[in-house]
Amino acid sequence: MRDKIASDLRFSFFDMFLISVVGYLLYVIVGKFLSPIEYGVFMSIMTVYIATSPLTTLGFTETMVPLLKISFP
Repeated sequence: MRDKIASDLRFSFFDMFLISVVGYLLYVIVGKFLSPIEYGVFMSIMTVYIATSPLTTLGFTETMVPLLKISFP
């Protein structure tokens, strides 16, 4: 059991590290190719996505379905 937990922890750490590096490189590369206004729009969209992404992993989309049915009969 301890080996499984240690293996999962190492995998999780490596996964988060890799996601952080790829995300940083994405921001740098996009910053090189876009104009300042386009980059601002891109970063605004990414900020909204990053702020709402934990809600989607907790089942936020599933809880919104009944509300959408009520709003749009």
